[in-house]
Amino acid sequence: MFGKRIAVAFDASPDSRKALERATELARELAGEVFVVTVYEPIPFSFDEGAVYVAAENEAMRVFREKAAVGQQLCEEAGIKAHSQVLYGHPAEELIKYAEQERIDLIVTGTRGQGGFASLLLGSVAQKLVKYSPVPVLVVK
Repeated sequence: MFGKRIAVAFDASPDSRKALERATELARELAGEVFVVTVYEPIPFSFDEGAVYVAAENEAMRVFREKAAVGQQLCEEAGIKAHSQVLYGHPAEELIKYAEQERIDLIVTGTRGQGGFASLLLGSVAQKLVKYSPVPVLVVK
């Protein structure tokens, strides 16, 4: 049934929180479950920065795990069965792969995340999800 397995692109930004709220509403209406997905995009580095890079990566992964846990907790507080996952790579690509592997029925995303001034109207991750995902995408304003 459509909408039973809902993935949310969550980075704790205000737009991703709105997306999470909408996903929990849909999950409640459809007796579905929410998959809170946070994607860590690797930091570019040079080889002379190796030790500093590893420390920065470890800290970043810790922060992203915390973000995913917050999203899962918000769902559970709303009475929705939830799972959280931290992926590593380009956010849109990883979300699409995850959605296919986990048989997700719908991806919910905010218009923009914590990225910089990448787009004026729609964030680059949301744009790529809408354009390339074989799974339906709901963009929440």
